[in-house]
Amino acid sequence: MNNRVKKIEKDVAKMVGGKRCVGSGNQWFEKSDVQSDVVQIEVKTTQKDTIILKRMWISKLVREAQNTSRYPVLVLVSKSCKYFLVMKMVLNLVGMNVSCDRVVDMSMRRSIMVDDYNVGYKLWKHLWVCMCEDDFMKVYNRLKAFGNRDGQ
Repeated sequence: MNNRVKKIEKDVAKMVGGKRCVGSGNQWFEKSDVQSDVVQIEVKTTQKDTIILKRMWISKLVREAQNTSRYPVLVLVSKSCKYFLVMKMVLNLVGMNVSCDRVVDMSMRRSIMVDDYNVGYKLWKHLWVCMCEDDFMKVYNRLKAFGNRDGQ
């Protein structure tokens, strides 16, 4: 793992008051790249202008988040941008109206591609919301106020 990826993971961990997982989540006892008390975060990076969103990343992240009673968040970082993907049901849970929030759309389409467009794009576009860092922090702060899924 290169220093750029480690720095991004550390920055994301600091942002959410969490910690970067040992071995970038390859240990049986600590999955994903970053964990906080509320969210399980997987960070995917590329040095290119475009990042390919893979369905296996999403399914693995959702499974790991469910196992730890945290909410899944996927952070995609390309050469020129950083996006946070949050499930729409999480936004509904904390009472955030997706249409009222500034959601990345046009620029996101140019910088995120999906591995299986016919199934993948349609699937993730209906279940996930892609947003900038400022909007993600609004969501995260509401999640912290709401508590984790076990009501702690």
